[in-house]
Amino acid sequence: YYAAGALGENNRGYVELRDTGGLNLKDKARVRKLVDAENRDRGALYREILRANNLGAQFMGEVERIFANSWRGQNVVPGSWVQNDDGSWVRK
Repeated sequence: YYAAGALGENNRGYVELRDTGGLNLKDKARVRKLVDAENRDRGALYREILRANNLGAQFMGEVERIFANSWRGQNVVPGSWVQNDDGSWVRK
């Protein structure tokens, strides 16, 4: 789904739906479920990092940005989308 351009890594550390126009209804439903599950897991990871480091919720944005940089930089699938810090999207 990344290589097809349906998904991207946003600048907040989460997976985001991009262009599902080329997917059939079954695949659209599947990709939405996968995105929701992945983002729940990432949110849980970020909250656990806050808890483990005795940080308040006000630091969530910073943790998200740190991970966004990591997700966007690691093993990006060729053809996938990543969102820059300024909000613009680029295809890798």
